[in-house]
Amino acid sequence: MSSSASGPLLPTLIVTGGPSDGVSVPIAAPGAETVIGSGPTSHLRLTGRNVDSTHARVSWEDAAVVLSDEGSATGTFVNGEKVGTGHVLSDGDRISIGPPGSPESVKLLVRVPGDLAAAAAMPISLASPPARPPAFTVPEDDPLVFADPAKPESFKPAFTPPAPAPATPAGPAVIVEKSPAVAADAPAGPVRTPRPASPAVRPDYMTEIPSIGGDRVRETLEVPAARPAHPPRARMRGPGIPAAARAAIVAVVAAVLTAGAFYAYSHSKAPPPVLSSITPPKAEVGTTITINGTGFEDSASANTVRFGNAVATVTNASATSLAVTVPEVAVPADKGISITVQGRGGRSNALFVKIARLPRITRLEPDVALPGTEVTIHGQHFDGGPVTVRVGGERVEVKDATAESLRFKVPETAGTDGQSVSVTVEMGTDTARAVPLLLGRLPLVVEVAPAFGAIGQRVTIRGRGFDPVATGNRVTIGGTPALVLAAGPSELQVAAPAAPTAGSQETLPVVVEARGATSSGRSSFALAHPLSGNARMRFFPAPAPQGAPDRYAFVSTEIGPVLLLTGKADAGTTAERADRVATALNALMESALSRPVSLEEREAPAPAVAITGGPVVVSATPDDVEGYAQAWDPGAKPTRSTPRQIAGYWAALLQDYVTLFGQGQRPSRTAEMTPRGKVLVDLYAEAQRRGAVGGVPVATVYELPPAALKNIRELALLLPSGGPTSAGMAVAGRWEGMMADAEAERSIEVQLQVDGGHLGGSLTTKTGGIAVRTPLQQVTYEKGLLKFVTASGGGTRQFRGALEGGTLAGSIFKDAAAKDAVGRFSLRYVE
Repeated sequence: MSSSASGPLLPTLIVTGGPSDGVSVPIAAPGAETVIGSGPTSHLRLTGRNVDSTHARVSWEDAAVVLSDEGSATGTFVNGEKVGTGHVLSDGDRISIGPPGSPESVKLLVRVPGDLAAAAAMPISLASPPARPPAFTVPEDDPLVFADPAKPESFKPAFTPPAPAPATPAGPAVIVEKSPAVAADAPAGPVRTPRPASPAVRPDYMTEIPSIGGDRVRETLEVPAARPAHPPRARMRGPGIPAAARAAIVAVVAAVLTAGAFYAYSHSKAPPPVLSSITPPKAEVGTTITINGTGFEDSASANTVRFGNAVATVTNASATSLAVTVPEVAVPADKGISITVQGRGGRSNALFVKIARLPRITRLEPDVALPGTEVTIHGQHFDGGPVTVRVGGERVEVKDATAESLRFKVPETAGTDGQSVSVTVEMGTDTARAVPLLLGRLPLVVEVAPAFGAIGQRVTIRGRGFDPVATGNRVTIGGTPALVLAAGPSELQVAAPAAPTAGSQETLPVVVEARGATSSGRSSFALAHPLSGNARMRFFPAPAPQGAPDRYAFVSTEIGPVLLLTGKADAGTTAERADRVATALNALMESALSRPVSLEEREAPAPAVAITGGPVVVSATPDDVEGYAQAWDPGAKPTRSTPRQIAGYWAALLQDYVTLFGQGQRPSRTAEMTPRGKVLVDLYAEAQRRGAVGGVPVATVYELPPAALKNIRELALLLPSGGPTSAGMAVAGRWEGMMADAEAERSIEVQLQVDGGHLGGSLTTKTGGIAVRTPLQQVTYEKGLLKFVTASGGGTRQFRGALEGGTLAGSIFKDAAAKDAVGRFSLRYVE
């Protein structure tokens, strides 16, 4: 037999019930298989009506015994459940060939060794063949027949037993076909006359067959009738090898061949995976479980994991574990489903996992609501029993319930605006994962990050109910509009504006207007302002309040707009273009703190402002021409221009901002183009009066009068009208310094002013305590060069000087035609 008290030595199939109860069919070695069916090619032939010709097969695949249905009409069942191909058998499984309840089906018991690997590695030893037992015959009506192709000699028994009573089959007939053996030719020799066959005596070992399990009916085993023996042929006799020696040689050769075959087989095929455990043992569809074991492939795609017949996705793999996503399978919650792993070496043993049908919340509609508002929970598996909904831990009434939705009303005690409360669904002992419900109305501001920062800081506003189109949202910080740079339904990005504050850092409310409603929530942003030192102007993108937000944007500082941008140019949006230009100007301003920086106008490939010898800062486009043609303020008279004129003006204006706030010097280029540019010159003069060094004090910037702020705004919105006398404003004011000629070195003061469109003024010399004032004649200023003539002592003198920020310096000539200087002068701007 192939079993012992501790379990079978080999995988074995045992017939249970019927006249063949207890018949066992072992599977000899790894790679071997037993075909079950009613046809002549089956190893285990079953003649029941429910048995197909080739019904199923059982194979030993190293670490697993596998049952495969061969497409039978009536099916193959294991432990009452129908199986297909590749079902891994376990010790004690019960196979039904055909439906389990049919009397025409055959039942088999499966015995599998506890350690298949050890059974496969067990050496096979062959002993000397035992003495041939006496042949016997069985009545032809016995349903169980062992077909043996070997033709043993017949012999006459010592006595003739009484004939057995005819057997009455209790079920389908069973025939066990052994592997056919080829009869060897008998050696030549004298011909023997065979004796007539005698009735066989039932051997003792077949009268009592052990019954495995308590569900089978013990019945007498019927033995097939012996086949008539052919007369042996005569054989030559000669000197032979003793029988014992022959048997030993045959045993050794057989053992060597068997061991070699097994070694070649076991080393030519990888063993199938072996599953040891699954965690967790109960999981939802779509969640991840871990399969532990051995023999897995290192590549996730090389492992095929099946939940029953459904193939699952392997997300991570190693030799000892697999991470697998539970697929959609229809299994009752109280039953498990088998899991197997197919690798290069074959299919693993099966383990079972239960598929949980836990309640699941997918979304709330709406997900922002005030107390008293009805909310619908959308999800799955809400039909598993009595349902309970809790909001912030408080149980609420369910007004309407289906398998996929629940409706409830937000309780009055849930919380305050902007607060998040949890919503859970309970089904008996199972609880769905909680989802947040925000209290408030749409749009709702939940978070502002960062919570504080300087002017121009990029701020992220998170919440619900925002317009996904940036221009569909209006955001204010402390009441001042902020430019929306990017937008989504739950997040906005804006640039912090220059909102007025009373201190160095003031907390300001953040408000969003979208879809015709104003936000709820109490979020805020703390805007930081320096209170001392020199002002370091920070450029930032800002909305143009009177224009379409998708068309116009400002580049501004805390004292007002600087550039008006129209259209997106090479950026994604106009807001993005403004943000890029502001970023480049802030980097330029940082550089100006440590070294001189100059800007220039470029004409190719398109009119633009660029750092001298460096990259382009901003380009002027035909769209910008259209923007400056608009009347932005009441009574404003815009002028027509070209992209080139705009680029030239921007270069002068930006140079003055860098000169004044970055290098602390007197600006002049804008004043050369328009009288409105004098506001920057006056700001420099005020800083000088306050004794500032290297720039404009913060206090001076914060105390600018409304007229100055209006002029600064007009500098951004109105282009210069041009004209020959406009340049004089660059030098208008009071200058003090020294002059030296052949006579002496004296202190002088020059007063320049524009009167009626003409530049004029006076020169005052101071010698000792005497001051002499002389009118200026032929005063001109062009391209940074100032010229004027004075008359004294019956002669004239011409002054020629270059403007460099806050200084005028040059030479004195005898007359306008003279080329040789007779003196020199140097002046510093006072006011």
